[in-house]
Amino acid sequence: MSKINKFLNNRELFWKDFHAKRADKGSHKKVLKPEEDGKLEKEVKPKKVVKSKKETINYMGKITLDGAKLNKVESDSPQKMKVCFVADKNNDLLSDILDITSLFTDFRYLHKNNIFFIETAFEEDVYNENLRELVSRIVTKTDRENKTLFGLSRYYFVFDPLPGVVESIRFCNPDIYIVAVVTKTKIFDKLSLENFDCLLIKENLPQGFAINSIRKIEHFKFLSDIPFLMRKIVQEIHSRDYEVLLPLIGFDGFHQKELMDFDTKKFDGLIKIKKRFKYSSYKNSSEQYPEFIKNITDLAVTEQTFYAYSNLLNSKRGVDLEHFINFSLTDGKRYYVTN
Repeated sequence: MSKINKFLNNRELFWKDFHAKRADKGSHKKVLKPEEDGKLEKEVKPKKVVKSKKETINYMGKITLDGAKLNKVESDSPQKMKVCFVADKNNDLLSDILDITSLFTDFRYLHKNNIFFIETAFEEDVYNENLRELVSRIVTKTDRENKTLFGLSRYYFVFDPLPGVVESIRFCNPDIYIVAVVTKTKIFDKLSLENFDCLLIKENLPQGFAINSIRKIEHFKFLSDIPFLMRKIVQEIHSRDYEVLLPLIGFDGFHQKELMDFDTKKFDGLIKIKKRFKYSSYKNSSEQYPEFIKNITDLAVTEQTFYAYSNLLNSKRGVDLEHFINFSLTDGKRYYVTN
């Protein structure tokens, strides 16, 4: 039985072998074992040698209230698969995750030598600060060179983000994919959910947060599930050499050739509307969206687009056309519209 199959099918045996092998090697690293309540218990050896995050993974820099100061770092991953962790330097969950991702022999992009790390270090309590002013302060104090360096990585996993961190990264470089990994729900009242692409959370959203304000949601049962969900997210969102259209509304059996011949390199989807809808050049586009959405008869999107907005396109509530169109057009998606 392979390590990953053993982990998925028999976790008790996996952790038993895991501890035994570590003990044989005289390792002083942290080891994990699952408890009945689903939390991870950490066992610390008496003479444990602690390495800083700078030593364990590629240290990319720091985000403070005085802006982002980043370094140019390299990894063996192709540009479209580069991953960065953003967290407080004392966040022990990162090393726990890397213990598991090191077992992904067929997915090296999440190995620690290919992961970048950005430390968040706020010297003052910002939970009572005005979010708009906080973001403006960080972004304004980040110079153009450092804003450009955010583009070194494609995927940013921000762990229990401090207020203003996700928003600042988004404004510094809008072309990256940001995942908020939330293990503490108390931080929710300071998050602007529309500014990140995916939410990775254990519980349901706290009361007062609209489910349709999030593009993509992944739920974990145990903390040890997070590495596998991270892999899933990267695999679903990465760009593909060949895309196919997935029909979500309309497009009965007579349209297969139309979908197969569609130019997915130029457009992210195909929309058909009723002939009675007429676009007016005298009105603002945003004013015409509600009427435009009411007249959509057929919708097909690329696989990547489907996964990126899965919370709006693949849920028990059905297809949320209004929020999907608004989010995807804001994100720069392009659709071919015809009658």
